[in-house]
Amino acid sequence: QRSAADANAGADVALDTATAPGKKMGTGASAASQPAGVRRALTFLVWAVPGAVTLVFGLHDIGKPIMWRDELASWSAASRSLPQLWGMAHNVDVVISVYYFCLHLWMAAFGQSATAMRIPSVFAMAGAAAMVGLIAKRFTGVGAGLAGGLIYALIPGVSLYAQDARPYAFASFFAVLATLLVLRALERPTWRRWGVYA
Repeated sequence: QRSAADANAGADVALDTATAPGKKMGTGASAASQPAGVRRALTFLVWAVPGAVTLVFGLHDIGKPIMWRDELASWSAASRSLPQLWGMAHNVDVVISVYYFCLHLWMAAFGQSATAMRIPSVFAMAGAAAMVGLIAKRFTGVGAGLAGGLIYALIPGVSLYAQDARPYAFASFFAVLATLLVLRALERPTWRRWGVYA
């Protein structure tokens, strides 16, 4: 009975330590004992390597596949004038009108080729992969963060939607960003952190 009680007490202490506000999840004593420069370098690798791998896969032959029906719908919408886009938003595709407006501005600056239209999705997916690495690092450390980010980067669907002039890559980006922000707010609850998450 005594050993069971001791085990339960130890588990309670571990749980309190893991969930206490102000303490990073899964950082561990070894991470805390590392010099600040080393920690910064490791954190940089955790997000930069998955982001770079996603960029490489996303940019490879990005202009080669012909635009499919939904991409042509993006082109049709984003190539209209701003008043026409505003009128369209009141009737069709209202749920992705923000994407069309942003794509309209992007195309005005960089052109209407398939490559130009797809590049924003590549950057969005690269950002998502980078943040996946940071999320995994918060729970179990640098190795898991790098592995998690790279696994995400190597999923075929990630490179598929990175080369798609549709809002799917941005949906992934903002979903992962929201996850990272809520973890930061839970780690150290402040009005500012909860406001940024909201």
